Amino acid sequence: MCTFFIDTFKPEIFWTALSAIGTLLAVLIALFLPSFNEYKRVNRIVRLIEGEISRNYRIAKNADSGHDIPFPDGSTHHVVLSAQDTARLFKLDLWKEYKYKLADDRPESFEKYQGICQHIDALSDLNQIHEKLRPVKFKGEIDLFVKKCQEELKLV
Repeated sequence: MCTFFIDTFKPEIFWTALSAIGTLLAVLIALFLPSFNEYKRVNRIVRLIEGEISRNYRIAKNADSGHDIPFPDGSTHHVVLSAQDTARLFKLDLWKEYKYKLADDRPESFEKYQGICQHIDALSDLNQIHEKLRPVKFKGEIDLFVKKCQEELKLV
């Protein structure tokens, strides 16, 4: 055993072994670092999309309630937004940008978020629906969106 350590620390063997270990580590890093970075990137995308959905969820929960708006003279007026005005507040920019990336990397997450976002996306064509049917369409899509958010994402 003593001769093993003595032979190992000879300069010609030591530096060869050290360079072999360094090469092995470099190869392992080159193989696994891109996969790890992609995994982290997809996790960030998922968090961004969940944040966007939770923002839309908060808007949807307050869709029928009014908002108190203070005026410069000190008075406050209670304003209830119409279905069209509330629908304009919803944003799906991140979802539209990253949904194909998510479908490619995590199909199960894509399906879950697609089922949730389709209701908000359906409100984008609210102007093309007959004026009397807008509140009905809005209420139906919002209720389904809120229900799916509560079931899938456990939002309260």
